[in-house]
Amino acid sequence: APALLAWTDTRESRLAAQAALPLLKRADGVRVVELCDPEDMDGARLRTQDVVRWLAGHGVAAEPDARAHDDRSGGRRLIDCAEEMGAGLMVSGAWGHARMRQWIFGGVTQTLLNEAPVALMLAH
Repeated sequence: APALLAWTDTRESRLAAQAALPLLKRADGVRVVELCDPEDMDGARLRTQDVVRWLAGHGVAAEPDARAHDDRSGGRRLIDCAEEMGAGLMVSGAWGHARMRQWIFGGVTQTLLNEAPVALMLAH
């Protein structure tokens, strides 16, 4: 099955990607997904392309996928994307935001933990 690598330019995402390399190598394709503000699409495209190049250097075939935020929560959006692509694995950094902000806005990590319909690998 394919794998979804949820990307943000954070230490946690880098740790998750590094730790997941053995699993990503065995996946039937990898999609690197970054959710961003509409005005940051160019930056998100460049970042996801950089991750795809890094993965290729480790023998992982991947494709970049930058998406602008919409009215769904980030966590819901990632889950919908995983379901669309038939992913069997989601890889993500965990708790990348300050706890107070997480508490106020709800967290992608919490949504993934509660609702992900596929295997989930998190790194913090």
